[in-house]
Parts: sequence; structure tokens; C-alpha cells
Amino acid sequence: MRIPFLLLLLVTVWTKVYSGGIKGTISTQKGESLPYAGLSVKGTNEGTMANEEGQYELSLAPGTYVVTFQYLGFKTTVKTITVSESYIELNVTLEEQALHLQEANISKGKEDPAYSIMRRAIAKARFHQLQIRGYTARVYARSTAIPTKIPFLVEKRLKKEGVQEGKSIVNESASVKLSSARYFNPQ
Repeated sequence: MRIPFLLLLLVTVWTKVYSGGIKGTISTQKGESLPYAGLSVKGTNEGTMANEEGQYELSLAPGTYVVTFQYLGFKTTVKTITVSESYIELNVTLEEQALHLQEANISKGKEDPAYSIMRRAIAKARFHQLQIRGYTARVYARSTAIPTKIPFLVEKRLKKEGVQEGKSIVNESASVKLSSARYFNPQ
């Protein structure tokens, strides 16, 4: 029984000592940090978000990767990096991107064009329900929040969970949705 435990311990220590990756700061051209900026590694499921100071760290096995850095309102930046057995410091500066939206005309007496689209979709609802046998969907959701005022009644319970006013929290969830086949009509 001791040999598997020692082997597990050795593998854990080995991967911690000889693991590499990238770390650094994501900021604007003015030097301001970009809190919660995202980065992902092309062709893998690897990725992370920066913390509230714009700092990030991502463990990667040795190799060459294409890493995408993004933040809403800034141009996406793509970097090709080669990771060895130690961490590489990669500080990234994102360039602001102006968003140009089309002009919207709102006038009295005219109906919103979305209403006609919704009416057509509702009219076809039964038709579409009869077209599918069922489906499966995998959902991954991630959200961040900074509590500004915690009610007295839940304050004690939340503090046990590590939630504090002014400190950011991250919530991640993954789920699988299976539909029922009750709407299927083989005709």
C-alpha cells in the first residue's frame, strides 16, 4: 500500500518541480492593468483569466503554443510561444479598439421590427417542436462578481465560504442538458 502512495507523491512533486508555463500581466497601452482579461491556447482546452490586477499564470507542458489574449473593447492579440520546463514571463499590451455601431432610428408610432420576428417564431413553435427527437447540450458558464454589500443574515455563512465585501469571486459551472423526446412525431 505504501508503494502506490510514494509513487503518487513522487509524480506530484515531479510535475510541480518540472512543470512550466506562462505568467505575466495583461495591460493597456497606457500601462493600466486589464482585470479578468481572458487567454486561451489554440487547439487545446487550456485557458485562464487574469486576476483583478491583470496578472495571470497558466501551466503548460513543454512545447510550442499559440496563445490568444482578449478583452472587451480591445483588439485580440495572438502570440506564439515555446514553453520549456520553467515559466516564461509574457507581459501583453492590448490595443484599444473603437466599436462602431450603426445608427438606430426610433420614432413614435412605428413598431419595433423585432416584434414581427418574434411573432413568426412563435407561430412556427409547434412545427419546430415536432422536428426534433431530442438533443444534448453541454454548458460551461463562468462569472465574476464583487460583492459591495452583504446582508447581515447571510454574512456569517458567506464568510465561512471566503466571500468578503470588495473581494472578487469567481463562479464556474458545467452541466449537461438532455431533452425529452415527448415532442417527436415520426409522421
